[in-house]
Amino acid sequence: MPVVVENCEIQLAENAEDCGCGFEAGSTCSRVSQSWYAYAKEIIGDSDREWMADLPYCLVFQHGVQRYAVIQGGTSDVSRFLWSLSFENDFWHEILILQEEIRAFAAVVASHCGIAFERNIDGINWINTSAIGMPCNDGVSGTSYVLLTPDGPQFICLKYDVDGAVVAMEAAGLTQGYHKALNTGYWSSEEILPKAMHHNS
Repeated sequence: MPVVVENCEIQLAENAEDCGCGFEAGSTCSRVSQSWYAYAKEIIGDSDREWMADLPYCLVFQHGVQRYAVIQGGTSDVSRFLWSLSFENDFWHEILILQEEIRAFAAVVASHCGIAFERNIDGINWINTSAIGMPCNDGVSGTSYVLLTPDGPQFICLKYDVDGAVVAMEAAGLTQGYHKALNTGYWSSEEILPKAMHHNS
């Protein structure tokens, strides 16, 4: 299965000390990430690191008559956060770099911000797939994924054993807040989000 590299794979492959998400020092996200990243760094092996080191930054595929580009956060920065509310110029910055590298495409599939959305940027569809392991900060405990159909992308809720996942996280010592988010459907670290996207706004 084709896989696009993201910042965590880059950092783990290099045996780096942090996840490379670009969180502000001292923020909740930065503090929480230290624990889960240390856990991931400890349990993966050398063969995993070698596999991660060879993953591409971008993939291109054809779906029907349309050509899609797949990236993590942005082309300029793999860990860039682009939200549904981000300025159009921010999207264009990434699209123009992609166009130089891979020529024409109809849509971009990205994921780093972790909340699903679809936005049209002057005819180019930007599709954010969300994060399969986290809720969309909407009070729903399920996570989501995107299915490409002839009628466009469909955002589908993924139902799974939330209680089992929480128990597994607690057993691994991953109790810094994300385990609660799985049940509540709300992030424990909303400070990374634009203020208008906070669930109590």
